[in-house]
Amino acid sequence: MKHIKPHENIRLIVSQLIMDLTKEVLNELLVHAEGLEKVSIETFLDVLSNTKSWKSIIPQEVAAIGGFVDMDFYDRIIFEIKGTEGELKEGLKKVSTEYVKSYPKAEYIILTTSSLWWIYLIKKPSLQKKVFESEDPSSRVQLSKIYIGRRENEVNRYLKQILREILTKEGYRIPARPEVLAVVFKKVTSFEGAMLEILSNHKSDELIRPLSESFTNIIEVLYNEPTEEVSYRLLAKHTILQMIVLACLTKALNKFEGVDPVKVCRGLSLDLDVSLPYLNWWYLIHSHSSMEKEIGIIENLSSEITKNVELIDWQSSGPEDVFRELYELFIEQDTRRAIGEYYTPLWLVEYAIERLKSNSVPLRDKLIFDPFCGSGTFLSMAFHRKVREGEDPEKAIEEVVGFDINPLAISLARAELILAYSKYSTEIPRTLIFHTDTLATMFQGQNILDSQIPFESPEFTYHTRLTELNHIQDSIIKEISGVHFEEVNHRTSDGSSNLIDILRIERSLGEIFRDVVGGEKNSYRDRLNLLFSDYLKQNRFGEHEIGAIFRKLLKGEGTKFIDYINQLLNKYGDGVWAATIASILAPLAIDFSKSDVVLTNPPWLQLSKFRPKYSAKIKSRATYLLKSFVKQGASEIVAGSDLASMALYGAMQNTTEAVAFIMPRESTFNYKTSQRSGLLLTYSVLKNFESRTENIELIDVDYDAFEHGNYPALLIVKMKNEEVSKW
Repeated sequence: MKHIKPHENIRLIVSQLIMDLTKEVLNELLVHAEGLEKVSIETFLDVLSNTKSWKSIIPQEVAAIGGFVDMDFYDRIIFEIKGTEGELKEGLKKVSTEYVKSYPKAEYIILTTSSLWWIYLIKKPSLQKKVFESEDPSSRVQLSKIYIGRRENEVNRYLKQILREILTKEGYRIPARPEVLAVVFKKVTSFEGAMLEILSNHKSDELIRPLSESFTNIIEVLYNEPTEEVSYRLLAKHTILQMIVLACLTKALNKFEGVDPVKVCRGLSLDLDVSLPYLNWWYLIHSHSSMEKEIGIIENLSSEITKNVELIDWQSSGPEDVFRELYELFIEQDTRRAIGEYYTPLWLVEYAIERLKSNSVPLRDKLIFDPFCGSGTFLSMAFHRKVREGEDPEKAIEEVVGFDINPLAISLARAELILAYSKYSTEIPRTLIFHTDTLATMFQGQNILDSQIPFESPEFTYHTRLTELNHIQDSIIKEISGVHFEEVNHRTSDGSSNLIDILRIERSLGEIFRDVVGGEKNSYRDRLNLLFSDYLKQNRFGEHEIGAIFRKLLKGEGTKFIDYINQLLNKYGDGVWAATIASILAPLAIDFSKSDVVLTNPPWLQLSKFRPKYSAKIKSRATYLLKSFVKQGASEIVAGSDLASMALYGAMQNTTEAVAFIMPRESTFNYKTSQRSGLLLTYSVLKNFESRTENIELIDVDYDAFEHGNYPALLIVKMKNEEVSKW
């Protein structure tokens, strides 16, 4: 009997061959390369030498019309792998009639059993157009046979010729994949020490201190009173990461050419707010410092980042979170574990969305909320799914909402969603990602600045913060406190209207601030008055509840409000204050709107280790829930329970249709341990909503998906269709 190689083994053999031949081609080209071309080829070879990232060059099992493509190369070559020669003819028909419709840039089709090779050239795009537009499944592309045979030397010669052609045509740019970015930017980590030194030199400066201390306050909520050294090291790491993200986004949106590297890394050519002010301290130092050494370090870092950004092909990015690996490169695993920061694998996100669909909860036309959005993986995948389900991308992007307390996470998530949207439109969208301490909002009704409060340790004190921003928040909160909520609840607007108001407010503020900062400082106040007056007349701040609150604020407290903004702009420049102010309003908007579906991976952290001041309210509510079901020992059970269980409680308070939570297994199944605390609290939370619950699905993933030893479980709760209470 003839031995037949399994399909997967053949694919591994073929992919390894393509990698080896690609290295050969690149090394041959490197001999005569110079300048940026040489850097590009060397970086490409680094990527191919990394066992984790080289598969990104030829992704496998890629979803396409009609099934899955076995492998592709730069979207230019479609590979079909077969176990027997008899399957090649049928495989060619499948590729040329179906798969090729997902590859408008495809130039070659290669079919192989690893011993026999069929290589075809796809004729020019003008000849393909009818095929791509055709609804007739029997239509076939025009193919020209290049080679059919078994001779190893001939096969390798043809393959190298094709690979050389594509690589030179693409300019050796590397596909934008998570693993690739981590390799490309690895050398940039060497700037961390220098940036930390610059930060330390200026931490007492009038301009820098409020930014660094505000960041430190946030980090203290996340990390439970870290040392000053840890806080500043994290600030340096987060700063470099944000510079990379803004430079990548600038390139991906074609806003890169002719812009100074420092301004690219600050995101100044984007004309929208992606980042928050806390991580922009370096730009202020670059603008005001008289120390040539510091300016030189910042400029060298910016140049290194922009040089690497140019090596990446941003048109080839997939649906995955492209910045995930980059974040893990800079932020050590122990640091991420300290706050329960576990990035969810793409397959687990997709599985959660599939289970929602199986429970009759499709995402189309639904308001999706991730209260702990991190780098935005859930929201990006939800957005893509909504579009695949037939929703217009412009509408879909306005129905995915994320909150996070981590300033860097806001930049990452906004960038990810903008990249996702760019696959469907050349327009640049505003994203509904806001800087909010969700847990404080759920259990204490606080905004992000309110959550930056001391811990219970009496010897710990705070110093200067962004007082102007605090005043702005106080003005907004004062206006909100005067709202008659019984009137608001009788609104006629649809669920996402208030979120659209937030978008309009942020867009309008951004336009106003950029206009004002472009003029003379001594004219800021007059220009602010004029622009706010014009925008009010044109009703540019929204027309629903949030818009009405903001308009009322400007008419009542407008003089003070504009004074505070004038002080901010005079001191810091634009500083992305529009995004920060919008974030103050965001919790109220999601409260008005309610979310149809909450889709998230909340922080996993033992409640006894979560110690900001408001944690007492979370523990108190947990104890109250448990006392309904246990006769004694509720406080001890709470101490051994997980924060994720109370995040579930907060989410279910404000959800109309369903929640999909990635939970710790110990808080759901718990069958391998005698510790029952987490299980009891989760049960108590679900029992509390029993009258509103239609169905609960609990799935033990039974796999170390996060590679840290704590196994996840997936919890899907479908709610009955009825009005819910607010946080």
